[in-house]
Amino acid sequence: MQRFITILEGDGKGLRKPLLTRRMLVGRSGDADIRINDPKVSSAHLDLRVEPDAVFVQNVSRFGSSLNDKQLTAEVSLNPGDVLKIGDTKLRYEEAPDAAAPPQKPVAADPASVDLEATKVADTNFMAAQEKARHKEEAPDEASTRAVVEDGTRIANPSELPGWKPPQKEKQSTPGLWIGIVLVVILAALGGTFWFLNGPKAATAVGRTEFNDPLFAFSVSYPSDWSKLQDTADVIVFGVGQEGDAAGARVSIYHDKNPEHALTGLSDGFVQYEEVLKKEHFKDFELTGYESMQNNDVTMIFFRFHTPTRQGKGIYVLNADTRIVVECSCPPANYQQYNPSFSSILQSFRFTGDKAQEFIEFPLPDAQTRALADSSPTQLSHDFDTHIQRGDGLVSSKDVKPDNLSLAMQEYRQALQLAISGSERLPGCRTAAQGLRQATLLYNQALEEQRFRIKVAMKEGDESRAYWEADKMMQMVPDKTDSAYQEAYALVRSLERYRK
Repeated sequence: MQRFITILEGDGKGLRKPLLTRRMLVGRSGDADIRINDPKVSSAHLDLRVEPDAVFVQNVSRFGSSLNDKQLTAEVSLNPGDVLKIGDTKLRYEEAPDAAAPPQKPVAADPASVDLEATKVADTNFMAAQEKARHKEEAPDEASTRAVVEDGTRIANPSELPGWKPPQKEKQSTPGLWIGIVLVVILAALGGTFWFLNGPKAATAVGRTEFNDPLFAFSVSYPSDWSKLQDTADVIVFGVGQEGDAAGARVSIYHDKNPEHALTGLSDGFVQYEEVLKKEHFKDFELTGYESMQNNDVTMIFFRFHTPTRQGKGIYVLNADTRIVVECSCPPANYQQYNPSFSSILQSFRFTGDKAQEFIEFPLPDAQTRALADSSPTQLSHDFDTHIQRGDGLVSSKDVKPDNLSLAMQEYRQALQLAISGSERLPGCRTAAQGLRQATLLYNQALEEQRFRIKVAMKEGDESRAYWEADKMMQMVPDKTDSAYQEAYALVRSLERYRK
């Protein structure tokens, strides 16, 4: 089998690069195996791992990459026709059967077509090239590495939060040596200014006190020299310094239960909650960055803010009908002093119940959906109804194909994106949210049942049955960047020899 990368858009459009060695680096560096002349492409941007039965790709650039218009967040296998985008360049992965050699006409070996097994490149060589390329990388611009502008809102870059991870990420399966080197290089480039780095130091300096809330089933720890200042049905406040003390720091935890929270998307819910922050919690509040993150198995929105008299950070969390917001703030002049404590407090947040976190999520409107809402409300409404009907049909036929529930969730998410794109939400917005919640619950239940079947088969020593159960689980998740797909794919590969 011959494998290729074809440049679809950008410099070198139309060029076809064969994948001839086990590890190949895609980037702007002269040391890259596939060199891309694009200023928005890093010296080392993509790592391609070529195996006999599959080709794997992983983003190794701080600028990010996409696979089939979705963010590439982990190492995934490529299918023929998959499109990768790095910077302004689009690449397509292709496969072709090996060409038959002409009879009775031996051909001299061509360096460009040498057998893979005979010319394996050692990982150390790859690492040396990658490390050299990374050292050639230009110094990052502050604005480009820490935030980008999207519809007037500064979105925090995940690299601001070392140690936290975007939701639904799988642990990488590439060799630990070079992953460690990449992480060290990235952290060194980012420097010691990020909020996360000093959190553990603050935790050990004076000890910590843990607070458990049995009603809302969460816990959080804070420095032991801080005191509980308020505990009501709506808010819990911890702090240091007396009320009115200009140097005092505060951590306020707002919590409430409402059936509507279960029908609110995490990102959309936070956008709506921003108005509460502005009108009720802080005067002249300004949001300076936010990003969906994951910590302690909790998916949350991390945000930063400031006012003329306060500066801080916080997290916004949903769990079924529960909404919890943790806000840490102090006077701007004292922010650097309290920032490590704020970090350790936010890192300590976790749910204490025995159930996994429940919430729905869907994309916020992009420029295209907003333009459709402005130019053709009738078409918008028609598209919304179409997605709802498709979602309902897929849920009702959930047992026909393994991926129907996942596809239903996609339809409802697209419907919700359309529903909130105009100046007023479409009347069926709540119906779409209910559909997404139902499909999400059924989907998660189906995955848990499949995991249980795999465990039972493994416990009974029936590896062949375990293989096919894992294969079915993989079919349930069409998105290859999803952690559930990667989990199932890893099982399938580990059980491949038992396939019958």
